[in-house]
Amino acid sequence: MKSDNSYTVAIFGIPEFERGLVKRIFSLSESRDNIYRIVDESQHHTADIALVDQGNAAAASDFKRFQSDGHELPAVIIPNGTDPETDFWVKRPFTAMRMLGALDKLVEHQLGGVNRPRSKAQSPAPAPNRPEADAPITDDTVSRPAVAAGIYKALVVDDSLPVRKQVNIALRRAGITAEFAEDAESALKLIESRSYDILFLDVVLPGKDGYEICKAV
Repeated sequence: MKSDNSYTVAIFGIPEFERGLVKRIFSLSESRDNIYRIVDESQHHTADIALVDQGNAAAASDFKRFQSDGHELPAVIIPNGTDPETDFWVKRPFTAMRMLGALDKLVEHQLGGVNRPRSKAQSPAPAPNRPEADAPITDDTVSRPAVAAGIYKALVVDDSLPVRKQVNIALRRAGITAEFAEDAESALKLIESRSYDILFLDVVLPGKDGYEICKAV
């Protein structure tokens, strides 16, 4: 079982143009409980997790050969059209939610999860005039809006309707009003004409991605 919350990932078969996206997604994990980093091919034997593109026959074969050489790596599979016979997989197009969610699930079930207590330096400071960040979440906490309901306004940019609905429910429970945009063009028009306290940006969007919106803001 690992003594910290950092996990190295060996990639088998993801095309170079997609690896940039995977690296950016992994960079988002730096502020999360589980941190993921890609290792070079020469360091595959040191990795904690494998990310295997099942649609790349050569890469799938390389991974099988890698395992037969005595390297038993738990793997997250990128399926080739149909759902694979495993609980740990992520489909294309890659999004932070899909990729990090699949890795987190594998870590929890096969690597024992995070067992290193967060240091004070890692723990986020509680926001002023709000409950402690580490306060337990109860049914009462979730169902009761914040005292200053409506004082904060958010813009959520995501091209997935189910995600927008899910985020809207969570924000309403926190007493935060929200507006929504499906793409960068719509989001930037709203930002030009209105004021928001917080933005929720999807990484992969039609047209400009979340990073480009962030840079423009």
